[in-house]
This record gives sequence, structure tokens and C-alpha cells, in this order.
Amino acid sequence: MKINNYDFALSYMIEQEKSGEAYICSDVDRVTVDEIFEKINDTLGTDIHYIAEIDNRIVPGSGMIISDYICRIKSSSVRAFFIPQMVYDKTDNTAEKILQLYMDFKSSDEYISLPGKSDPAHIYVRFDNAFNRLKSRRIKDQLAELLRNPRDLFYLPFTARLLARWKMPKVYKIMMTYASGDAVTKEAVGLVNEYSDSLPNAECIKRNVIFTCIDSLKYYGGDNAISIIKSYLKSDDKDIKTSADKALLYIMKKRR
Repeated sequence: MKINNYDFALSYMIEQEKSGEAYICSDVDRVTVDEIFEKINDTLGTDIHYIAEIDNRIVPGSGMIISDYICRIKSSSVRAFFIPQMVYDKTDNTAEKILQLYMDFKSSDEYISLPGKSDPAHIYVRFDNAFNRLKSRRIKDQLAELLRNPRDLFYLPFTARLLARWKMPKVYKIMMTYASGDAVTKEAVGLVNEYSDSLPNAECIKRNVIFTCIDSLKYYGGDNAISIIKSYLKSDDKDIKTSADKALLYIMKKRR
């Protein structure tokens, strides 16, 4: 019998979860997770028992169930695996609920990883994708406020570009503030004291923030934005230079 690559990969991830090497979940959160799966299975006739299963496929109808339980899960890391289901089944208050989950993450110990630990990419990437897919103008002001912190600007690049496409004035000011990279310091991104050697480091965050600023400012155009973008045409970083080239080309096309 031919083995499906997806089934093989899923089986592997389930084994990783069983052994505690992936989808790490506390005993307290596991109780809530099992309740969620029981409710989903009873309601939808599914047979889900592992986080790996809910993380690797969309289960229509599960998002509305998850929304009722997710705040009972303590860990933002575990919560993150359920967020795509909520986005798929979005209801009137999904955007607001996911924003609150992000604020919980921002105030948690998981927001900045301790030295020696990997950065919480699997958390912030799912939030960024969620905000970008939901495209909720109801929370645009709150999202813009988040971007004032360069760490959140680093965590939410697609969200930043979305708000820039809407040409929000406050987002323009934020991009102009961080576009040079000078304001993205270790202190500004929280890499001080016990977090001074945490990953990603300040230079990585700065570089990615510059990419986001260049790609966002192109939606505004204007002499000041263009001047900032042009300054990167002389960058020694080939990827940043390419990004600036593409941004200027976009502006030129829009002006025709």
C-alpha cells in the first residue's frame, strides 16, 4: 500500500507529541485540550486526539468550538496551534478575541524567549497570519498601536503591510521612525538583563524591521518616504537593496 506523505508526516508529528518533543503541553492545559477535542469529536463526528492533528489540517466547524475554550488554555504556545481554526470559522468577534490572545502573549513569559531557547516564531507567525487574513478594520487602531513597539513590528510584518495598504497616518509615522533602523536598539526590543542574549538578536530584528518599513512605505509614496527608500539603494545588504528597488518600481507604476 502506498504511504501518503501527509499521513507519514502527521504520524511522525503525533509520535513527537506523544514523546514530549513537540507540541509541548502542561498537564493543566492538556485537560482543557482534551475537553476541546471531546467537544469537537462529539459535535462534528471527528476523531481528533492530538494537537498535531488540529495543527496540520483545517477542521471546518471546530473554530467556533475552540473559541469558547481557548482562553482556558494558559500557554500562548499551545493556544497558537488552535488559532487558524478560529480564523477559518470566523465569527463577528473573532478578530477581537485573537487580539486579546495576542495581548495575553505580549504580557506572558513566552513573549521573549530566555537565552538558549528558540524564539517564539510558531506563536507570532500564527498571530500575524490571523490578523492579515481577517483584515478586520474594527481593530486596526489597536494593531497600529502595537506596531509602535519594534518587537511587535518584527513579529507582525504582514499585519504592518496590511495597515500600510490602508494608508493609516499613524502607521506611516511608525514606519518613518523605524525605517533607518537606528531606533531598533537592544533596549527597545527588550534584550536587556536576563534577556540580553535571547534570540533573535537585535541585528536580526532590525534587519527585518527595515524590510517591513520599506515594503510598507511604498504604499504611501511621497517625497519623504521615497527618500528613505532610495537611501537603501546603496545598502551593502543585497536583499535590502533589492527590496528598495522593488518598492520604488511599485511607486513609479502607481504614478503612471
